[in-house]
Amino acid sequence: QEQTKQKFANNNLSMKKKKSNRRQKRKTEQAKTLSLMSFEELKKARDLFLAKNDKEAAIKFTQKMLTMAPANNIQLISEITIELADLYFDLGKLKKAELIYSEYARLYPGSKAIEYMSYKAILCSFYRTLKSENDQTKTNETILLTNAFINRKDIFKQYINEVETIRVSCFKKAIESDVNIFNF
Repeated sequence: QEQTKQKFANNNLSMKKKKSNRRQKRKTEQAKTLSLMSFEELKKARDLFLAKNDKEAAIKFTQKMLTMAPANNIQLISEITIELADLYFDLGKLKKAELIYSEYARLYPGSKAIEYMSYKAILCSFYRTLKSENDQTKTNETILLTNAFINRKDIFKQYINEVETIRVSCFKKAIESDVNIFNF
């Protein structure tokens, strides 16, 4: 009976070791393959991570997809860029998201997504503003972004009400800040 227990313990230990080795091998293969994956493999992996709601991992694959997209396929680059910015936004990485949204708006002014990207850049900027007692640089930047958006209201119609609300909120915050400085 003692011999059977020992055999069972050794077998169990051996199985755990094999399982651990397989897990380690899988991790190593995943790390290696990101740089070796084709565009389609990256897309499938990204979609898998999105299905699991693992947006951090999805960002890595989306970034790699962006570098591998054919330079002459502006539509594909545009779609991937929007997806990447939205992933950062969803994770609350507003500084990175704002940079991508703003750059997109600057680089693709004729795009159909320009209104959306400009709006999201404004949202990121607005969410990064500070209380009226603090530095209002970001508030002033947001006001400039909202002004530029509102100046295009003849073509920007979908988010105009939200942008006007954000602008009013920023003006209020800037005025409160000035009052705080005056009262200090």
